[in-house]
Amino acid sequence: MGNPAFFLIGPPSRSASLLWRWLGAHRDVFMTARRELGFHAFKGMDLNTLAQMDPILGDVVTRSDEYSFAFQIGRSRLTGDASTINGLMPELAATIAADVPQAKVVITLEPPILRAYMAYQFNRTRGIEKARSFHEALSLEPARLRTNASPFLQYTVGSRYRRLVEAYTAAFGRENVHILIADTTYVPVGKALRDMCEFLGISPPPEGAVLGMEWQSQRLEDRFTRALADWRIGGLRADFRTGVAKDVRWLEKHLALALTSWIPSEDNDPEADSADP
Repeated sequence: MGNPAFFLIGPPSRSASLLWRWLGAHRDVFMTARRELGFHAFKGMDLNTLAQMDPILGDVVTRSDEYSFAFQIGRSRLTGDASTINGLMPELAATIAADVPQAKVVITLEPPILRAYMAYQFNRTRGIEKARSFHEALSLEPARLRTNASPFLQYTVGSRYRRLVEAYTAAFGRENVHILIADTTYVPVGKALRDMCEFLGISPPPEGAVLGMEWQSQRLEDRFTRALADWRIGGLRADFRTGVAKDVRWLEKHLALALTSWIPSEDNDPEADSADP
């Protein structure tokens, strides 16, 4: 039976997409051409129903034999499943571990507000996001979670990293979970890739051979600035500060790594004076 040797876990993000492509080109690794397999989230479900929820879900894998076959061709190499839905549904961790107990897990994390904003922009491009602003989309999220809306519309939930890390660590054991910080402010791209390769037991990239793997760019930084401006509109700023910021502080302790820029400084926040304590 074919099963992945590792899972690339993380909510939808630019850095996770770059990493999936990079691993797919690695001589020691086999990544399925179809990225969003979604097997453990949608096993046994009707594809037409899923497609109505989100067109991208009309092509997921719902049968065990189809899932096994997806990895058969690459069984001479290290096989990986990069389904992003597994990062939006931490409750799947125990199910995945029961199905593939020997697998390793790589969790890719990037600045949470940037991740949420870029996911919003991507969903606008795909046509499934009808909210006209990031602020409006965040406002709609609680109601969407109670309906059959696409799971990819989870912006705040997808940026709450503590539950994600805790779930997969509990299910697989900390020694089998590697967290990749996709932010060159804290970890250079080359080091991030080498550390991941060592964890997976594959050959590291040659020094300097990480072209095209920069997580950030000036264009992204400009979008991040706009995201912060949009994020501060209305009453959602406190929700992010008390929720996402709390998770980032937990993650800092878990990794012994300061991630101060992942949450805006209240000193530079025009609404800080009126914020809840």
